[in-house]
Amino acid sequence: MVNDFKYKMDIFRYAVDNDLFFGKVFTQLFLKARKLVFQKGEEVKFNHKDTAFLVFLHEGAVLGTLYYKGKVLYKAIKTRQYIFVHGPWKKSPYDIDQARWIVTNKAEITAIPMEVLFKDLAAQPGSSLTLEKHIEDMTRMDFQDYHQISGFTSIDDKIDFLIATYPGWIRNTHKYLADYLSVSQNGLSNALKKWDINHFGML
Repeated sequence: MVNDFKYKMDIFRYAVDNDLFFGKVFTQLFLKARKLVFQKGEEVKFNHKDTAFLVFLHEGAVLGTLYYKGKVLYKAIKTRQYIFVHGPWKKSPYDIDQARWIVTNKAEITAIPMEVLFKDLAAQPGSSLTLEKHIEDMTRMDFQDYHQISGFTSIDDKIDFLIATYPGWIRNTHKYLADYLSVSQNGLSNALKKWDINHFGML
């Protein structure tokens, strides 16, 4: 059970900002949700392997690698105040048969089983479809961003895109950011130093 007022407010603000506030459903959500903390380097795991969870990331960051038939379909980075789906969700817009979410910065999360959540949403007409569309749009954006950045052959172009689009990701441990960008840690470090000099000059 989630009792912390801050965590409830985080989810409430996200819901309101994204037109996902469904009134009384929120009362049930907080009663059934679980608050967990994972340390950097740990994999986000739950006891029920075959259950899909909607996860809200209050603090920290995670790197997700999503597979289909043993091949990487795409990767995604999630930072504080965002959501992601953990586990098998049949309504995903992509065929995903395996996913790993690794904590890149200490993560504080709230998780609720998707089956439980959508069962509660069924009492409010239209709410299930609204949430489904939000998750689908988010998933497509993750997929498109990853393949767009993977399409750049130059690490400098990758850094330019990253800083222009998701500057907050730079706070991630370089080991995981390099993984997402498919570059070496040294290459990433050198590219960031070069970007720093080009844009801010030498100190």
